[in-house]
Amino acid sequence: MLDGRRNMLSQDEIVAENDRFFAPIGPTLVDLARRYNLFIEKYYHDAPCWSLGFSPPQGGFAKIDICQESETTVSIGGVW
Repeated sequence: MLDGRRNMLSQDEIVAENDRFFAPIGPTLVDLARRYNLFIEKYYHDAPCWSLGFSPPQGGFAKIDICQESETTVSIGGVW
């Protein structure tokens, strides 16, 4: 996926492309979110990312981002 190509797609096409990429891992992420009571946010600002958010016991808000890195890989990062 090239950023230039994404700029030429409609919003529906971007969501469809994101859905195709995450189809193999999406059910696992949903199961994980249900098991640990995590909030799922998909494709914020059309980005090819899923965020799993939660409130840590220490306070504040934290999230784990799973983002498309290439056609076949993801990157995983977190913030609190």
